[in-house]
Amino acid sequence: MTGLVRAGIVTLAALALTAGPAPARPKAPGVTDTEIVIGLTPPKAVLDILLKYEPKLQGREGTALAGAANMIIAVEGLKKAGRNLTRDGFIEAMEGIRNFTVLGLSAPIRFGPDRHHGLNAVRLMRAQKAADLSYVQVAPYQVFKPLF
Repeated sequence: MTGLVRAGIVTLAALALTAGPAPARPKAPGVTDTEIVIGLTPPKAVLDILLKYEPKLQGREGTALAGAANMIIAVEGLKKAGRNLTRDGFIEAMEGIRNFTVLGLSAPIRFGPDRHHGLNAVRLMRAQKAADLSYVQVAPYQVFKPLF
């Protein structure tokens, strides 16, 4: 993992709300595409559960937490949709999510009738120590208007 981290699209929610897959985004050399950065108080309980069921994730905790973050957003939409789940009800529930942060590790996520994109934010991070994967925030989240 490098010192520069670019926030990614919450693809699970984006795919659930659109007719097709999210557009591919080119990655620059040395850029890690994830919403979650190890070393910034990762939720230990979630990480423990992930590693219990899939020990191969050891050493790739950032990727594991990013996937868990996507699942947490989808579960929030399912909770809001209620017991009589329909596709339209799920979409409406997702569109009602406002300023939702995933375990405090992501920028606020917002959906709406004309906003099926979810997260579109970046923050600049600097690696501290490679041994413990620690990072410090250099600049806070900057949220960008989605282009689709």
